[in-house]
Amino acid sequence: MAAEHSNTAKQTATRKRLNAGLFLLAAGYLLQIFSPLRLNTDSIRYLSMALSAYHGHGYLVGGRPDQFPTAFPFFVKVMLQLHIARSMTFIIFNLLWLLVGLWVLRAWYKPQGGSRRTLLVIILFLASWITIKHISLPMTDFFYFGISSLSIFFLWLFWQQNGRRKWFALAISLSLSYLALNCRSVGLTIFPVILITALLHKDIGPAINRIMAKKWLALAASCVLAMLFVVIVLMVRQTSWYTLQFSRPGSYFQSLLGAVRRDGIILFAFHNFCYRVLEFGVIFSNVPGNKVLQLRPLLYFIGVMAWAGVLYGAWLLAHVKRLWPWLLYFLSYAALMFLWPYYDTRFWLPLLPILAVLFLTAVDDLVSRWPAIRFALQSYLVIFLIIGFVALLFSTRISLSGRGFSELYGDGTMRMTYRFAFQNGKQVDMHQVNAGQVRLLRIFEPLANINTTGNGQPIP
Repeated sequence: MAAEHSNTAKQTATRKRLNAGLFLLAAGYLLQIFSPLRLNTDSIRYLSMALSAYHGHGYLVGGRPDQFPTAFPFFVKVMLQLHIARSMTFIIFNLLWLLVGLWVLRAWYKPQGGSRRTLLVIILFLASWITIKHISLPMTDFFYFGISSLSIFFLWLFWQQNGRRKWFALAISLSLSYLALNCRSVGLTIFPVILITALLHKDIGPAINRIMAKKWLALAASCVLAMLFVVIVLMVRQTSWYTLQFSRPGSYFQSLLGAVRRDGIILFAFHNFCYRVLEFGVIFSNVPGNKVLQLRPLLYFIGVMAWAGVLYGAWLLAHVKRLWPWLLYFLSYAALMFLWPYYDTRFWLPLLPILAVLFLTAVDDLVSRWPAIRFALQSYLVIFLIIGFVALLFSTRISLSGRGFSELYGDGTMRMTYRFAFQNGKQVDMHQVNAGQVRLLRIFEPLANINTTGNGQPIP
């Protein structure tokens, strides 16, 4: 009885600590709303596409079509038309989409992992420096996170339902997957998940088996499906999306082919494997790789351990049939990532909650087998969270810096541009001021005074 009471007290204390941590993280995220506009290479392209479309020229960057999908630029164009396209508004919408994704996470994982474990997954996701860094950027990451999570959520509902209701859930999932694809090209990974889930559904699988048992029905069905596939491929090839993603020089697919031609298939696969291991090392250490270049061997080691843990967790959860759509999404997304010949931890952001679920599942199993490692794993989680809180404090300092933003944001490459646009009294080297970035700041950031030319000088 005393032991049971002690265990309950420990669980209550843990729950209180988790709630306190979530409250602090939520407060820190809300403070990011006050951040001046944070520009980087991709956000400049997105905003330029939106501005070009707003002026009636199509979704162009520098007068040329861009391979980025148009859903987010269209959204920004609408914001421009409504006169609400501001840094604060971008961040508010990022936070709203983040809440959508977290609600979905809670809906599908809480019945399996319990409320405390679900809360821990949410906290780990919010404490990731990757999540913290990108919440303030006018980009597609959280837009895609929310939409893709909803798409897999309705597919998960389809997977569990019987009768006619399941078709409604499947239709919603397909519609959302199309929107996700128009938000980010990685949305392509949702379609194989939908197909496989539909084929494995308890109401559809037996029907397929009955068809395959009759040779003439199987032949007829195969011919129809083959013809349908050819028609779809021919229709897709006529779209501008196909041209921008596959045919245009510099497109994603052409970049892939170029890397294969340059390195050969074996070296190409090795490079991609190293990228993915390093990305996991950075994600699970919660330290930006470019800040600790001297620790790269350690990051590779952490990455190997993280991949082993995630895959082991996936194998364990594969026995929970109700979670299959989420596992299939992880596998489909990871498969595409192993074809992507570049390094960028941001690409994993939509999957961070699933990675946390898989990793914690593996941790639970290991601790049950070897209780002695519990302290080491708990220490790791504490260190991860401490680093996350430090990252959030640093981001908050940048967000609340006002016109001094130029001195704190980024690696200094845009410092002169921000000084010029914000007129903060700092000395400006006009040779380092980017005219295009200044124009974007004057349109989307109130701190950039649009009624003056900045420091008494015209835009270069």
